[in-house]
Amino acid sequence: MLSIILLSYQSEKRIEKFFDALNKRMLEENIEFECIIMDDSSTDTSHIVALELETKYKNVRAFQLSRNFTSHYSIFAGFSKVRGDCAVALPDDFQVPVDKVVEKKGSDPLSR
Repeated sequence: MLSIILLSYQSEKRIEKFFDALNKRMLEENIEFECIIMDDSSTDTSHIVALELETKYKNVRAFQLSRNFTSHYSIFAGFSKVRGDCAVALPDDFQVPVDKVVEKKGSDPLSR
């Protein structure tokens, strides 16, 4: 199983869209995964949206840090929650495309 730590901050309008894209891609590749949503103490409803996803999907778990610690600490905290055999951290703002999670070795034009 692949553990995906979804880094969330002020993300109420992005989380569900990103998770839907991620879920679709993992289903296409037939990859079993869990999504650990780590909210870095957002002041919007990001954590509520994450909890709704947790209720809707059995492979989602949502956590909120007690204060804003920055993404590095969110990643560290997320790694302490994963159950998978392998883990990756992704921001929820599509800075890293979902396809990067399943990109095959050698398909990166910059790889040698």
